[in-house]
Amino acid sequence: MIETGIIKFSLYQIAEILGLGHGGWTWQRIRKALERMKTTNIHSKQSFYLKGKNVYVDDVFSYIDNVRFYQLGDESRTNNCTCQVKFSKYYIESLKGHYIKPFDFGFYWSLGDPIPKRLYSLFDKRSYTSPTVTFDLIELGKIIPLTKRPPSKIRQCILPGLNLLKERGYLVDYSFRKSVGSKGEALIVRVKGKEDIDPEVKALAESIFEDIVRNIGVEHRSEKFYRRICEKLPRNIIYRALSEVREEEQHGQVQSKIALFTTKIKRFADEADIPIYD
Repeated sequence: MIETGIIKFSLYQIAEILGLGHGGWTWQRIRKALERMKTTNIHSKQSFYLKGKNVYVDDVFSYIDNVRFYQLGDESRTNNCTCQVKFSKYYIESLKGHYIKPFDFGFYWSLGDPIPKRLYSLFDKRSYTSPTVTFDLIELGKIIPLTKRPPSKIRQCILPGLNLLKERGYLVDYSFRKSVGSKGEALIVRVKGKEDIDPEVKALAESIFEDIVRNIGVEHRSEKFYRRICEKLPRNIIYRALSEVREEEQHGQVQSKIALFTTKIKRFADEADIPIYD
């Protein structure tokens, strides 16, 4: 996709990823969502970067240039309702320049309930420039969104989500205080930064290591490499490599899963400009 700007997938695959049921209503919802993405304009406000030209783009554009739906002759459910999406040049150039902030989709879905998911997406967006972010409770209730409630009820609704995000190591801490110059109340959160020690890092790295061993296998030489990448690389890079190896294996194109996985990891890390070895 990063070379052509185009990806192809079936609506069945998207439903599987999102954990939705299969059927006409689901396909219709996914199609409508893609259509809305196509017709929605974005004002970048220097959010996108053209690396080759060394300029920040302040422009109004579409995130997606083209969405195409078509039917294949194969009647298999996994191949019907196939979709092709072509992304805009701004998005692709910024992706190539590693200027887009990654979003941990796996962590998002692992949160389960809608409110902690929404809080995570808001905090992750707002904490891009500073790990400490302040929200007016009334405004936060509108953004989530919650039904119209006083600050005390909003606090009650979001407390379980805040505690979950803190338990999972994403939030360092949070607090409530009176908003400056008003009778309202504010939420202050501190998102875990690079300098903060995550108590779950070792357990998470071990879990990812076990996934690699289970799917790829392990040799004496590869075990040290696996443990290093589990500590150094974002999960999305590792699971992308695992997914591609599984897919190629299904097509009978793999002689050595360990060698192929290692090659892909090194290439993806190089593309993301993340050194595996210091």
